[in-house]
Amino acid sequence: MADIFFTSLEHKQRWLAAMRAIGKIYGGKLDPEYASALYILTADLDTWQQASRYVDRDGIDFEALLAEVHFSGSYGVLIRLAGNLFNDRTSLSPVELMRLDDTNFIVALTAFQIRRDSLPIDDASRRTATIENIATSMDDKDIEAWLERQGPDWREIEKQAEIDLQAIQTDQDAYRFIEKYLSKDLRGRYMAIYRSYRHEMLKTPRQAIDNMLSLPPLE
Repeated sequence: MADIFFTSLEHKQRWLAAMRAIGKIYGGKLDPEYASALYILTADLDTWQQASRYVDRDGIDFEALLAEVHFSGSYGVLIRLAGNLFNDRTSLSPVELMRLDDTNFIVALTAFQIRRDSLPIDDASRRTATIENIATSMDDKDIEAWLERQGPDWREIEKQAEIDLQAIQTDQDAYRFIEKYLSKDLRGRYMAIYRSYRHEMLKTPRQAIDNMLSLPPLE
């Protein structure tokens, strides 16, 4: 599989320790559902300290985690992605990944790779690259090439989303964009925000969408 990158060496240690602690290693391979979700949950120490009590060998209670713990900004997007990769119980629109910073975008793409493959534990243990290595050992072209190898389909979705965004002229265009690219669970709230920009602030459909997308991710 493609390279696995960690936010730090401590991230790698937390991830492998969590997988071993709950016994989700079968035949020398990591359970891909747990491995992808825990890769995200252990990426940040503070987040893992809050999330770990919702994790055991019988499951990960993402519904309770999201209801009881506040995750601000882009990390809220990552937590919902972890839940989606784990058991598809949390919904996430691909366009929401466009709001992630470079580090968290790489975390998201790596989680997809882990979910896709049953990674041998020995292979995972040998991998020591961190996301910081990308910035120090690659130039912009190298980073772009690596991202394309990790998730070309997401690049295509991002390109199509930009085309659809540029084409917005009417309310119907805006509604179709929201329905196509934004999380089903949050769609009603996004619609309300859009209508507020349109009818209370008298923005054009495109201006209303741009203003809506400039807001921090909803939770």
